Amino acid sequence: MEKLQDILKDQPNKLIALSTKLAVKPKYRKTPALYLLLAKAYEICRLQQVHFCLGGGNPCNIQLYEQMGFRRFGSNFSDPGYGMLVALNLIIEDVDHLKAVRSPLYRVARKKDGNALIASQFFNSFPQAGECVNSQLVSKQELWEYLGSKLGGKPNEKIALLKGLDAEETSNLLCLGAVFPCKQGDSIVCAGDISNEVFTLLSGTVEVRNKAGIYALKPGQSFGGIGIITNQPQSESVTAVDDSEILVISRQLFEKMQRLFPIAADKILTNLADLLKAEVEKL
Repeated sequence: MEKLQDILKDQPNKLIALSTKLAVKPKYRKTPALYLLLAKAYEICRLQQVHFCLGGGNPCNIQLYEQMGFRRFGSNFSDPGYGMLVALNLIIEDVDHLKAVRSPLYRVARKKDGNALIASQFFNSFPQAGECVNSQLVSKQELWEYLGSKLGGKPNEKIALLKGLDAEETSNLLCLGAVFPCKQGDSIVCAGDISNEVFTLLSGTVEVRNKAGIYALKPGQSFGGIGIITNQPQSESVTAVDDSEILVISRQLFEKMQRLFPIAADKILTNLADLLKAEVEKL
């Protein structure tokens, strides 16, 4: 907060907004309701001369927030009942960025002039924000090359969950995911929690705790996979042993893949079933 206030020290208005607990009733989830709510909130922020809108989202929603124009910054944090959250910031006046990510908020944002200076000062204060792989700005090829550099080989050959997929099928899946960093000690999955994503370790080490004991995962291995097929609670807890990078794919986006690429999705479900069976046999 001190860094953000320092960025705004020369601004006549130093307002910062907080966005939290975003939810839409099920019957309105395939309607314009979400956009209308967010567009109105953005419009109010512009009218009140708010510069930043802070929030936090579960990893499974990174793509949604980045599509809206939010950027990740700072460290992950935990909120009781909501698990691990990724710190997010929407730079209200960064109209160019909203255009670049094709944010639906751009329809409202383009009606007023932007303020590139605020965005520049933000990145000077939070340089790590510019290092995140933004799911809306990276191409399939760039993501493929980035993941390959982390894993030391082709993603479809290094990630067990993608066994049997060719390069094109793998790219179609990977572009539905998001890459995010974890710090040592971050609690990624908690036993008993309901999650809506599957995670794949790209670098670093994570520790798994379940009834079978404690063991470490290596890059290319996945965890939390039950989250994309059922609402059952997780049976294990997963914590980052050291600084790590993780690929996350949400259930909602995996269901999209099932509609668009059913054969590839079936291969993944088969691999996931084998992985979950192996975990059960350890118990």
